[in-house]
Amino acid sequence: MKLWKVGGAAAIGLAIASRVIRRDGEPVASMHEHDWEDGGVPAGGRRYRSPGQLLHHLRELLSMQEALVRIYILRAMDPAFREQVMIVTADANGCPQ
Repeated sequence: MKLWKVGGAAAIGLAIASRVIRRDGEPVASMHEHDWEDGGVPAGGRRYRSPGQLLHHLRELLSMQEALVRIYILRAMDPAFREQVMIVTADANGCPQ
């Protein structure tokens, strides 16, 4: 029962936070100054280098919550196409396969 209370409180807090920091219009992803090194992806891959960088990306993730629900839960995008997009993105970011 305690786990349900904690999970419920976390879900409510997440919903409130997403509404507070929600932007008007279409969500837009941006890059943090530490996402690039000498104009490209860092040699060792992307890592969070500061709490500010992590918070920057968490804020953007929360602002895109509605679109993510439509894509992953309501199947607004075909799952096979979604996987292709993720593979191409990972390859472009230099992630190992």
